[in-house]
This record gives sequence, C-alpha cells and structure tokens, in this order.
Amino acid sequence: MKKLDNTHLQQAMAYLSGEPEFNLFFTGDIENCGMASDIVRTYTADSWTDGDFPYFILDYLGNFLVYSKDADYDVKSVAEFLSSQTMENLSGKQEIVEKLCPYFPDRTVQRTYMSRLNQVNPDFPFPDIPVKTEQTKNTVSDTFCIRKLTEADAESVYSLYILIDEFHMYHGLSREEAIKKQRRNLKNDIYFGLFERGVLVSIAAISAATKTSAMIVGVATRPEYRKKGYASAVMGTLCRESLAEGRQFLCLFYDNPAAGKIYNRIGFKELGIWTMLRSPSE
Repeated sequence: MKKLDNTHLQQAMAYLSGEPEFNLFFTGDIENCGMASDIVRTYTADSWTDGDFPYFILDYLGNFLVYSKDADYDVKSVAEFLSSQTMENLSGKQEIVEKLCPYFPDRTVQRTYMSRLNQVNPDFPFPDIPVKTEQTKNTVSDTFCIRKLTEADAESVYSLYILIDEFHMYHGLSREEAIKKQRRNLKNDIYFGLFERGVLVSIAAISAATKTSAMIVGVATRPEYRKKGYASAVMGTLCRESLAEGRQFLCLFYDNPAAGKIYNRIGFKELGIWTMLRSPSE
C-alpha cells in the first residue's frame, strides 16, 4: 500500500470533492491534521502514480475510512491491508464498505442514514431557551440555558453519555480515561449543552469541521429529561451557529426513525446509507 503525504493534498481533496457529504470525515481530518501525521495517515494502491486514486484509505488513530469512486475497486487488496492494521472501526459509504464485510465476519455491522442540512427550517417550533454567549453572559442565568461547552465540562459530558447505551465507546474505559478522552474531544470539536438547574441534560456537537461543512455528532439527552424538545433546542442552536460561521452545509447520521422525523422537520434531507464495521470488543 502506498502511503500518501501532504504533496498529494490537492489531488486528495479533488478526488473526495465529488461526494462531499459522504467524505466529510476525510476532508475534515485532512484539513485539520494533514495527510500524514501522528494522528492521521492516508493510503492508496501501490500501483498508483498520478490522476484519480483507485481507492483512498484514511486512518485516524485506528479508526479507518475507505472510499472509492469505483464501486468495483480492489476489495481484496484493501481488506488484506486493513487486516494487517490495528483497526478499531471501519466506516464509509454503504456501497464501498459493505463489500469488505465478508473479510471481517467477527465485526458488527451498523447502518445509519446520512442526512444533509443547508439551512434551518424557520418554521420548526424550537423551545424558547436562552442561549448564553460572551455577549449575553451577564444577562442569561446558568439555571436554565444553552451554552457552548469547554474542557472544564468534560466530567459533566461523560456523566451524561455514560447513561446512554449508544455511547458504548465509554463503557469499556475507566472514569479517568473516559473523562480524559472527553476533554480532548471538547478541545478539538464544538459542543453545545442545555443546562437545567445546573445539570447538563442535553448535548450536541460538531466534528470534522472545515470551512465549508461539519458533521453533527454526540446528540443525547438524559433519559429523565426526554420529550421536552431539549435535543431539538440544542441542535437548533448548534446548527444556526455553525452555518452563521460561513459553512455551506452540515451532516449527521441517525438510525432512529423517530429522531429522523425530527431531523427532517429541522431541515435535514436523507442522502443514503453510511456503514460502520465495529470492533469485536465493543
């Protein structure tokens, strides 16, 4: 497998630009970390010399992404390479990743809907919850508000996520390890949270942020605070703030039909299926 570097950056971005939504994690990681670093490594076929890549592989700390414009790419070579790596999870567009499933029978396949938002629906009935910013910090109470989170909120975020089965990535870690991981996430990504009486009860974040796009991740609400519109309120704030910064679109994944209906009402439109092969240890 040929390891790529920053001299291939322009070619990589051009190759990935045809399906910007499905390749958002690729472009976000490359824009933020480069083509070759301690965090990100990128690869293509040994035989490649110039022009379009036959396929493109990105490794972000053991989490692999695979993409190809050609659905009939060399699946066997990619699978052999991935089998030689320390791979936590593998993900990408359904048509590309699912061809790799037979080579990893011990992994759990998770399929989710990929959706895109160009603008927030102005008619969506978002709950009227005050947003605390630098401009409003002296007028908005901490008792009931939405605000941007910082590294200092890592323990509160962990305490919320550990209650929810979908956030299994925290369940195998010690409390100290999980909070350290969350502190790093809060440093690298953008999180907004809703507080009620000082308790963080709902949260949403963007990851893989670029100048033009970002992926919404980590949407969650404490079980006892659900069905109050809190997740919608946080999502609305996060989306409006992100688009106001000049981004052209936002994306998210979901597999819950009820949540999907709400996302559609907010303004998200389904594009296709995103597939992940999860680590056997998860």
